[in-house]
Amino acid sequence: MTARRDLTDEHMRHLRACAAQGMSLTKAAQEMGATHKWVVNSARRLGILDEINRLFPENFNRARQLRLSDQQIERLKAMEAVGATRVEMAEKIGCCYVTLKHAIRGAGIDEELKDIARQARERKASDIETGALPRDVCPAVQWLTKAWRVAA
Repeated sequence: MTARRDLTDEHMRHLRACAAQGMSLTKAAQEMGATHKWVVNSARRLGILDEINRLFPENFNRARQLRLSDQQIERLKAMEAVGATRVEMAEKIGCCYVTLKHAIRGAGIDEELKDIARQARERKASDIETGALPRDVCPAVQWLTKAWRVAA
C-alpha cells in the first residue's frame, strides 16, 4: 500500500505563483500533475482549505468575466442594426463568440439586440418590396453607379 501524498510547501509555492498569474485551480493542479479535487481534499486534510479558497475563489470565472462598457454596448447595437453576425461583433470587441454571448446576457441587452436585429430584417425586407435596386443597397457597387446617377 502506498503512503498518502499531501500538499507540500513546494506545491503551495506553485499554487501561489499560479494564482498570482490568474490561473484557475484546475489549470494549476494540472501543471502539478494532479486534479483540483486532490488539491482541495489534501488542503482539507491539512486544514489549509481557507488559503486555497482565498487563492482560487469559487466564483473565479465570474471575477474575470467580460463586462461591457456603455460604449461597447452602443457599438454592439450599431453593429446589430447593420446586420453584423455575433462572430463579427466578437472579433471587433476582441473576445470569442461564447464570451460575448455571456457578456450580452450579463448586461441584460440580449432581448434589445434581438429586437434591433428583427427591425433591421423587416426594414431590409420593406426596402426590397419598395423596389430598391441591389446596386443602391450594396455599397461595393454604389461607387461605380454614382457617376451614372449624377449624369442621369
